[in-house]
Amino acid sequence: MLARTRELGLRIALGASGRSVAVAATSHALAPVLGGLAAGLALALAFVLTRLARSFLFELSPTDPTTFAAAAAALRTD
Repeated sequence: MLARTRELGLRIALGASGRSVAVAATSHALAPVLGGLAAGLALALAFVLTRLARSFLFELSPTDPTTFAAAAAALRTD
């Protein structure tokens, strides 16, 4: 953290604008936030799709490995 503070201080001392310093500081932290957001949205979508599939299935689990294997075998186009 100290190295980052020194870097930003050096940028300001060399004449960087406040906006460019703010962009430099936030862009470094934004990448992990966006990665976590994308992973969270993907998991939420998977959860919603699993619940939707469960409503269409009768006496069958949407996460059953046998069901996935049977579906893959039925859709195989060799």
